[in-house]
Amino acid sequence: MSKSKKTKQPATSPIEQQPAIKKHITSPVWMQSKIVFVIGALVVAAIYIFLYQQIFDHKIADAEDNLQYIFYAKSLAYGYGFTNWDGSLHTNYPIFHPLVMSIVLRAGGTLITCKILNGIYFGLALLLFYGLFYKLTNNILIAFATTLFVETNVVPLWYSTVLFSEIPFLFYSSLAILLFYKLMDKTQVNRKSMSLAILFCIFACVLPYIRFVGYVFLVAALLFLLIHITHNLLKYKKLHRVYTATLVILALVFGVYKFAWDTYGSQFNTSDGLPYVFNGYGTYLLANEDGTAMTLKDYPILLERLQASLLNYFSKTTPNLLFLKHITTFSETTDIDLRCGLQPRDYYSTHPSGLDYFIGSITFGFIIFGGIQYRKNKLTHFFAIYCLGYFLAISLNFPKHCLDGCRFLLPIFPILMVLFITGLCKLVTLIANRIITETNVINIALHNATMPVVLALFALFLYPKYSTALEIEMANAHIKHLVDFSDVDYNIKPWTLNVLNYLSVCAWIKHNIPDTATIAFRKPMVFQLYTDRYNRNSATTFPAFNSTPEEVIQYFMEKKIEYAVLDTWYSAAFHTIVPAIQKYPAAFDILLELPGDIDNGINSTYIVKFNPEKIDINELNLTEKENTDYETKK
Repeated sequence: MSKSKKTKQPATSPIEQQPAIKKHITSPVWMQSKIVFVIGALVVAAIYIFLYQQIFDHKIADAEDNLQYIFYAKSLAYGYGFTNWDGSLHTNYPIFHPLVMSIVLRAGGTLITCKILNGIYFGLALLLFYGLFYKLTNNILIAFATTLFVETNVVPLWYSTVLFSEIPFLFYSSLAILLFYKLMDKTQVNRKSMSLAILFCIFACVLPYIRFVGYVFLVAALLFLLIHITHNLLKYKKLHRVYTATLVILALVFGVYKFAWDTYGSQFNTSDGLPYVFNGYGTYLLANEDGTAMTLKDYPILLERLQASLLNYFSKTTPNLLFLKHITTFSETTDIDLRCGLQPRDYYSTHPSGLDYFIGSITFGFIIFGGIQYRKNKLTHFFAIYCLGYFLAISLNFPKHCLDGCRFLLPIFPILMVLFITGLCKLVTLIANRIITETNVINIALHNATMPVVLALFALFLYPKYSTALEIEMANAHIKHLVDFSDVDYNIKPWTLNVLNYLSVCAWIKHNIPDTATIAFRKPMVFQLYTDRYNRNSATTFPAFNSTPEEVIQYFMEKKIEYAVLDTWYSAAFHTIVPAIQKYPAAFDILLELPGDIDNGINSTYIVKFNPEKIDINELNLTEKENTDYETKK
């Protein structure tokens, strides 16, 4: 058989030798080097450190969640356990975040140290997500730009300077996702794959003990493993050993955590008298808006709640988190949501407008389109299950929780942002491919410039809102902060007069009333925080809101209360204690009065001393026990 002659190919120019214009959005080869990746990580870290220093606020935020996390951390650090002010087991907030804070405090750290730790959490989470985004997209530009948009967004940045649990959750979930990603392609059971599986399970099972939505992460991981195990059995008639082993380890680790928590909790009673195992921060999912437990006839409310919340997250909350559509100036407000670049709560409580629905549709259209680009990537499968479950879980929450701004979306905010950026870049790339059909130097240059131009234009779109929100928080951070509350300037912001009076009372009590005294405060946990007193007998709550003067006196005697604070930050005192003072003036001495502002509806703040010996017992209708307590006190 004769050899076929080789046909001589005509010579081609260097331009004609260029590869065809790619229809995908991976970055050029030179951008895929480790050096470029490391440089990007260093830039991300440098920008974050600069911003964090500028936005760091030495003031302790007076948000209730923030103060309660501090209280429970100090409770653990001082040896009282994870308990409420009355000694009962606390079951509303998960234990892990206060536990870590308590370790920092026991090691000699301060609350500022704990705040810095939260900042470190966010910095590490940014680097972890930067690596994850690069693994997902294989595009250094998208990974870098997305991380940059996340770290310059004032909402997660502000939460990294306070002591809420959102940022710790973001860090540990990002670490768990990275470990899970490394585990996804393992097919052989060996030391490396099992080490990854154990580490993943350890961090994944911690998440429910940081925030309730950590259970969503566990369920998403469980479903992912079961789906792929089933698929492997049906297609290859083989059991996926690594995924099966991970499933077993996940169950074992969660069982160990649950057993440890149950064993610890069995030592305590709960504040409502229910068995602690049935009480907890997850029970509000099956509660009415007023807190009562749902019955079978109440369950249609869940569907209404789901519909209203999903519409809100779809049309308002998610777009506002990504783009900071609604912002205000610092001079107009001291509200946390506003200072984070968000509109007042009535913005979220009103029905979405047509424009809201349009913006929400565009936003989620790009997010879904971005996810479709990586539909063959197992990490995308997990993201889809996780995000869908997450939206479902937070939407079944109390309706009022969807009015709390964007905080509940923070754990999935980076995922939403990278999918949105991917969808945006892919759409423009498809349009560019339609327009640029010929392969030449100019067209290749235009094609390579498409994505950088899109990202630059999107950055310019975000810049006015992002920069204004950052300026608001930087201004707030540099306002004079109250350290020991002994020198109070009534003209500074963001403290209002009633809050300043409350803090001044705490400072006065700290230096003038013995630690052993029992004081009636509307918020004993807040009082104990600002007076730095953690003797569980040092503070107690007020009597019932509708108590009569006689019932107030009896309550004071029963609790052996020596002092009471009548403040206007929590105005219940003027509904309960003041009528008793007016009816039995001899039994109360005013020790301190801080003037209010009657014209603006702010009453004065008082510290009063209770003198039971000045009350005629015959004037009161005391029970036998209360009479004995009275005689003992007298």
